[in-house]
Amino acid sequence: MPADTTIVANEIAHSNDFAHPAWVRTPHLLVSAGEADPFGGRTATRLEDASAREHSTLSQQISPMPGEWRTLLIWVRKDPQAETALFLRLLTPTGAGGITLDPTDGSAAAGGALETEFNVSEGPDGWWRCALAVKTPPGADSQSVGIVPAIGYLKDAPRRDVAAMGSVVVYGAQLVTGRHVDPMPDYVEARDLLPSWARARNGAPVRAEQPVPA
Repeated sequence: MPADTTIVANEIAHSNDFAHPAWVRTPHLLVSAGEADPFGGRTATRLEDASAREHSTLSQQISPMPGEWRTLLIWVRKDPQAETALFLRLLTPTGAGGITLDPTDGSAAAGGALETEFNVSEGPDGWWRCALAVKTPPGADSQSVGIVPAIGYLKDAPRRDVAAMGSVVVYGAQLVTGRHVDPMPDYVEARDLLPSWARARNGAPVRAEQPVPA
């Protein structure tokens, strides 16, 4: 699938401010800003599941687009102290589509009832750029995008374990219409190409990520 040059809008409000009230967190989810990000700054965020009784989640409601594809783009890095896998998902009343990701090596597996495509590309310093595309079922009247920092322990992934406690570092969530699951361009060549969510301002039109010309 060639790079998509369509003008798109980021549908996630406060997409890199995971502590903002626009992001709804379960009671035992801890959010810590100021972590090293994939572009040399300190604007990434650590999410920690501190509950051994339930899956802690961070989510945001979005407007449904029945019958259409949407793509979640986000950067993920393993917390050095964590031994858990995470789950990225798009959720509707009739089901979810998502991926379970091992942030140690970038391996991922699709999960959920909805039609799903994904790609995980390696970035710098242990970062992974994750692209998750899910087809919203016809008739969906609500939808949310979410992160489950500790879906299960790495040795058992992708088996779910509500007792799993752990953390992950995330940066720059973006949700766009359509399927955008191409591999990220070679990172050395694309180092100066900011991700489109870094150019977005709460839904302002931005251009989708594109490969750097040779």
